[in-house]
Amino acid sequence: MTDCQSALIVDDDARLADTSASALRQVGFDTRTARNGVQGYSNYFRDPTDWVITDIEMMELDGIEMLRCIRAINPTVKTIYRSAAARKNAPALSTESREFGAKILRKPFTWNHLIAQISGCRHQIINPDGKVLHNCTAMPSLSGANWAKKSRG
Repeated sequence: MTDCQSALIVDDDARLADTSASALRQVGFDTRTARNGVQGYSNYFRDPTDWVITDIEMMELDGIEMLRCIRAINPTVKTIYRSAAARKNAPALSTESREFGAKILRKPFTWNHLIAQISGCRHQIINPDGKVLHNCTAMPSLSGANWAKKSRG
């Protein structure tokens, strides 16, 4: 691994946010969490991360609106939306995926699914005007991680 990747996990389910952060730390990520979109935006504004992994439906500021605010600071932030309400938000998520390369992880998911979403990003995503939106070539190695045992426990 050339650089330590960082991730901000935003979820109103504290247990899910904390467990996700722990799973990502196991593969070399520097992680932190926030409990809602307002805290997530504030946290990102103070200390930007490579990735934002967020629930969609949260009080105060939902995940999609939070990412719109974050993209005003950094339009290239790599994003994973995770939600049980992905169908309900399909039009917005389709736009996010098409315009920004955002990924969608439907709940329930396993830690393997989360790690696969992040490790699968190994290319540049370029928008129609030629601007590089994502350059995901320096990802942590997953070799040696025993995810079969960890994701069941």
